[in-house]
Amino acid sequence: MAYTITDVVNCSAAARQRRKEALKGLALPMEGGYVRGVVPREYLRVHAEAEAAPEGAAQVALCLYGEARRAGLAVSIYVDEYNSPCDVDIKVGGLPTLMVQSCGRGRSYILDGKSGFLIKDMPYGAWSELFEEVAASKK
Repeated sequence: MAYTITDVVNCSAAARQRRKEALKGLALPMEGGYVRGVVPREYLRVHAEAEAAPEGAAQVALCLYGEARRAGLAVSIYVDEYNSPCDVDIKVGGLPTLMVQSCGRGRSYILDGKSGFLIKDMPYGAWSELFEEVAASKK
């Protein structure tokens, strides 16, 4: 496996220490040494930086969060590091929960939280349109 400069920088001791300090500065719902509950956007940003993968779970969740907020919807992010360490659940407006599951370095899937079925690959622009339609229907 070839490493990029991004891999080297993001995996450096200084970067790991910076991320650790950033997470300590957040008010995270801790339970037994694990984060379990609703987390702020900054938690996703720190983990997306650590992944350094455009389709990692934290990066995908961060993009969905951004698209939903741009549409004017309320968004909550739920994480359970103990039971599902590579998953992020996103609740957007009145939609069913979107579950972003990591399938290894650099790839993740979005599941419908109600049925558990895989949502076919959608470009972020399609999510943006969907969130805008939901926001418009709430007005």
